[in-house]
Amino acid sequence: IGEYKQVLSIDPRRAGIHYRMGRTFLAKSRSTGSNEDKQAASAEFEQELQLDPLNASSAYELGEMYRSAGDFANAQKYFELALKNYPDFEEAHLGIAAAFMTQGKNDLAQSHLKKAISLNPENEVSWYRLARVDRAMGDAADSQKDLAKFHQLHDGKSAAQIDAANPAAASADEVTKQTIDARSEEHTSE
Repeated sequence: IGEYKQVLSIDPRRAGIHYRMGRTFLAKSRSTGSNEDKQAASAEFEQELQLDPLNASSAYELGEMYRSAGDFANAQKYFELALKNYPDFEEAHLGIAAAFMTQGKNDLAQSHLKKAISLNPENEVSWYRLARVDRAMGDAADSQKDLAKFHQLHDGKSAAQIDAANPAAASADEVTKQTIDARSEEHTSE
Protein backbone atom coordinates (compact mmCIF):
# COMPACT_ATOMS: atom_id res chain seq x y z
CA ILE A 1 0.00 0.00 0.00
CA GLY A 2 2.86 2.35 0.85
CA GLU A 3 4.38 2.01 -2.60
CA TYR A 4 1.05 2.72 -4.26
CA LYS A 5 0.64 5.82 -2.09
CA GLN A 6 4.13 6.92 -3.12
CA VAL A 7 3.16 6.63 -6.80
CA LEU A 8 0.02 8.68 -6.12
CA SER A 9 2.06 11.36 -4.34
CA ILE A 10 4.04 11.77 -7.57
CA ASP A 11 1.09 11.39 -9.95
CA PRO A 12 -2.27 11.68 -8.12
CA ARG A 13 -4.28 11.05 -11.30
CA ARG A 14 -2.44 7.89 -12.34
CA ALA A 15 -5.03 5.38 -13.55
CA GLY A 16 -4.97 1.88 -12.13
CA ILE A 17 -3.33 2.61 -8.79
CA HIS A 18 -6.54 3.01 -6.78
CA TYR A 19 -7.82 -0.22 -8.32
CA ARG A 20 -4.67 -2.07 -7.23
CA MET A 21 -4.94 -0.57 -3.75
CA GLY A 22 -8.59 -1.65 -3.63
CA ARG A 23 -7.65 -5.21 -4.58
CA THR A 24 -4.99 -5.23 -1.88
CA PHE A 25 -7.43 -3.99 0.79
CA LEU A 26 -10.03 -6.50 -0.43
CA ALA A 27 -7.59 -9.42 -0.18
CA LYS A 28 -6.59 -8.23 3.28
CA SER A 29 -10.24 -8.00 4.38
CA ARG A 30 -10.86 -11.57 3.19
CA SER A 31 -7.98 -12.93 5.23
CA THR A 32 -8.67 -10.87 8.36
CA GLY A 33 -12.42 -10.28 8.17
CA SER A 34 -11.73 -6.57 8.67
CA ASN A 35 -14.69 -4.36 7.83
CA GLU A 36 -12.31 -1.38 7.82
CA ASP A 37 -10.27 -2.96 5.01
CA LYS A 38 -13.45 -3.72 3.08
CA GLN A 39 -14.54 -0.09 3.37
CA ALA A 40 -11.06 1.05 2.30
CA ALA A 41 -11.30 -1.24 -0.74
CA SER A 42 -14.67 0.22 -1.68
CA ALA A 43 -13.33 3.76 -1.36
CA GLU A 44 -10.34 2.93 -3.57
CA PHE A 45 -12.55 1.39 -6.27
CA GLU A 46 -14.77 4.49 -6.16
CA GLN A 47 -11.71 6.74 -6.49
CA GLU A 48 -10.52 4.70 -9.47
CA LEU A 49 -13.88 5.22 -11.16
CA GLN A 50 -13.58 8.97 -10.51
CA LEU A 51 -10.23 8.97 -12.34
CA ASP A 52 -11.16 6.39 -14.97
CA PRO A 53 -14.93 6.00 -15.46
CA LEU A 54 -14.26 3.24 -18.02
CA ASN A 55 -12.50 0.97 -15.49
CA ALA A 56 -14.77 -2.06 -15.72
CA SER A 57 -12.79 -3.97 -13.11
CA SER A 58 -13.41 -1.35 -10.42
CA ALA A 59 -17.10 -1.23 -11.30
CA TYR A 60 -17.24 -5.02 -11.16
CA GLU A 61 -15.55 -5.19 -7.74
CA LEU A 62 -18.01 -2.64 -6.34
CA GLY A 63 -20.88 -4.62 -7.84
CA GLU A 64 -19.60 -7.81 -6.25
CA MET A 65 -19.15 -6.11 -2.89
CA TYR A 66 -22.73 -4.80 -3.00
CA ARG A 67 -24.05 -8.18 -4.14
CA SER A 68 -22.27 -9.94 -1.29
CA ALA A 69 -23.76 -7.43 1.12
CA GLY A 70 -27.28 -8.04 -0.22
CA ASP A 71 -27.64 -4.61 -1.87
CA PHE A 72 -28.81 -5.87 -5.24
CA ALA A 73 -29.87 -2.50 -6.68
CA ASN A 74 -26.37 -1.08 -6.28
CA ALA A 75 -24.83 -4.38 -7.37
CA GLN A 76 -26.87 -4.26 -10.57
CA LYS A 77 -25.85 -0.63 -11.18
CA TYR A 78 -22.14 -1.40 -10.97
CA PHE A 79 -22.32 -4.68 -12.90
CA GLU A 80 -24.19 -2.83 -15.66
CA LEU A 81 -21.48 -0.15 -15.68
CA ALA A 82 -18.80 -2.83 -15.99
CA LEU A 83 -20.67 -4.48 -18.86
CA LYS A 84 -21.27 -1.15 -20.59
CA ASN A 85 -17.52 -0.59 -20.67
CA TYR A 86 -16.56 -4.23 -21.31
CA PRO A 87 -19.48 -6.21 -22.81
CA ASP A 88 -17.55 -9.50 -22.82
CA PHE A 89 -16.69 -9.38 -19.09
CA GLU A 90 -17.58 -12.93 -18.09
CA GLU A 91 -17.44 -12.42 -14.32
CA ALA A 92 -19.66 -9.32 -14.56
CA HIS A 93 -22.26 -11.36 -16.48
CA LEU A 94 -22.13 -13.95 -13.69
CA GLY A 95 -22.38 -11.29 -11.00
CA ILE A 96 -25.36 -9.52 -12.49
CA ALA A 97 -27.03 -12.88 -13.12
CA ALA A 98 -26.65 -13.77 -9.43
CA ALA A 99 -28.15 -10.41 -8.44
CA PHE A 100 -31.07 -10.96 -10.83
CA MET A 101 -31.58 -14.52 -9.55
CA THR A 102 -31.89 -13.31 -5.97
CA GLN A 103 -34.50 -10.78 -7.09
CA GLY A 104 -36.48 -13.41 -9.01
CA LYS A 105 -35.60 -11.86 -12.39
CA ASN A 106 -34.72 -15.24 -13.84
CA ASP A 107 -35.26 -14.30 -17.50
CA LEU A 108 -32.67 -11.54 -17.17
CA ALA A 109 -30.33 -13.83 -15.25
CA GLN A 110 -30.66 -16.52 -17.90
CA SER A 111 -29.57 -14.23 -20.74
CA HIS A 112 -26.47 -13.14 -18.81
CA LEU A 113 -25.62 -16.72 -17.89
CA LYS A 114 -25.88 -17.82 -21.51
CA LYS A 115 -23.59 -14.96 -22.50
CA ALA A 116 -21.09 -15.97 -19.78
CA ILE A 117 -21.17 -19.55 -21.07
CA SER A 118 -20.59 -18.35 -24.63
CA LEU A 119 -17.49 -16.53 -23.35
CA ASN A 120 -16.21 -19.45 -21.27
CA PRO A 121 -18.04 -22.79 -21.50
CA GLU A 122 -15.64 -24.31 -18.94
CA ASN A 123 -16.79 -22.20 -15.98
CA GLU A 124 -18.72 -24.46 -13.63
CA VAL A 125 -20.35 -21.53 -11.80
CA SER A 126 -22.13 -20.49 -15.01
CA TRP A 127 -23.57 -23.96 -15.51
CA TYR A 128 -24.64 -24.31 -11.86
CA ARG A 129 -26.44 -20.98 -11.88
CA LEU A 130 -28.03 -21.69 -15.25
CA ALA A 131 -29.33 -25.02 -13.90
CA ARG A 132 -30.93 -23.18 -10.98
CA VAL A 133 -32.46 -20.54 -13.25
CA ASP A 134 -33.79 -23.12 -15.71
CA ARG A 135 -35.35 -25.04 -12.81
CA ALA A 136 -36.90 -21.86 -11.40
CA MET A 137 -38.34 -21.12 -14.85
CA GLY A 138 -39.89 -24.60 -15.03
CA ASP A 139 -37.50 -26.11 -17.57
CA ALA A 140 -36.50 -29.31 -15.78
CA ALA A 141 -34.93 -30.92 -18.86
CA ASP A 142 -32.51 -28.04 -19.50
CA SER A 143 -31.85 -27.75 -15.79
CA GLN A 144 -30.74 -31.40 -15.70
CA LYS A 145 -28.49 -30.92 -18.75
CA ASP A 146 -26.92 -27.84 -17.17
CA LEU A 147 -26.42 -29.63 -13.87
CA ALA A 148 -24.79 -32.58 -15.66
CA LYS A 149 -22.37 -30.16 -17.35
CA PHE A 150 -21.67 -28.54 -13.96
CA HIS A 151 -20.86 -31.93 -12.42
CA GLN A 152 -18.67 -32.88 -15.37
CA LEU A 153 -16.63 -29.70 -14.93
CA HIS A 154 -16.64 -29.72 -11.13
CA ASP A 155 -15.75 -33.39 -10.73
CA GLY A 156 -13.00 -33.11 -13.32
CA LYS A 157 -11.08 -30.41 -11.47
CA SER A 158 -7.77 -31.21 -9.89
CA ALA A 159 -6.80 -29.88 -6.46
CA ALA A 160 -4.44 -27.41 -8.17
CA GLN A 161 -7.25 -26.01 -10.30
CA ILE A 162 -9.50 -25.62 -7.26
CA ASP A 163 -6.71 -23.79 -5.40
CA ALA A 164 -6.14 -21.55 -8.43
CA ALA A 165 -9.84 -20.65 -8.45
CA ASN A 166 -9.67 -19.51 -4.82
CA PRO A 167 -10.61 -15.81 -4.87
CA ALA A 168 -8.32 -15.05 -1.94
CA ALA A 169 -5.36 -16.20 -4.03
CA ALA A 170 -6.07 -13.82 -6.91
CA SER A 171 -3.44 -11.25 -7.72
CA ALA A 172 -4.08 -7.52 -7.57
CA ASP A 173 -4.40 -7.41 -11.37
CA GLU A 174 -7.29 -9.86 -11.51
CA VAL A 175 -10.89 -9.54 -10.41
CA THR A 176 -12.75 -11.47 -7.77
CA LYS A 177 -13.94 -14.71 -9.31
CA GLN A 178 -17.55 -15.74 -8.92
CA THR A 179 -18.04 -18.81 -6.78
CA ILE A 180 -20.94 -20.98 -5.80
CA ASP A 181 -22.05 -19.43 -2.54
CA ALA A 182 -24.51 -21.79 -0.90
CA ARG A 183 -26.02 -18.99 1.20
CA SER A 184 -26.89 -16.70 -1.69
CA GLU A 185 -27.57 -19.46 -4.22
CA GLU A 186 -30.32 -20.88 -1.99
CA HIS A 187 -32.29 -17.66 -2.23
CA THR A 188 -33.01 -17.92 -5.94
CA SER A 189 -36.67 -17.13 -6.44
CA GLU A 190 -38.45 -20.04 -8.00
